[in-house]
Amino acid sequence: MKRVDDGEFVYLASGGGAYRPQATYGEAIVPPAWIRREWSSRWRVHEIVNDRNRFAQDVLIVQRLARL
Repeated sequence: MKRVDDGEFVYLASGGGAYRPQATYGEAIVPPAWIRREWSSRWRVHEIVNDRNRFAQDVLIVQRLARL
């Protein structure tokens, strides 16, 4: 998907059921480039683990930066 390849956060609504708006549930695709770009002022990203043999979803290892 081009938007993901371009480093964009993408949300794909999959429905909300009978009582909620369609956008309530869905899939979020958050590329590593977006995480590093958007979180860099608050978090140091040490590692992004994408290993389906170990975890069902990606795992982020981050450290909160000290507040000034």
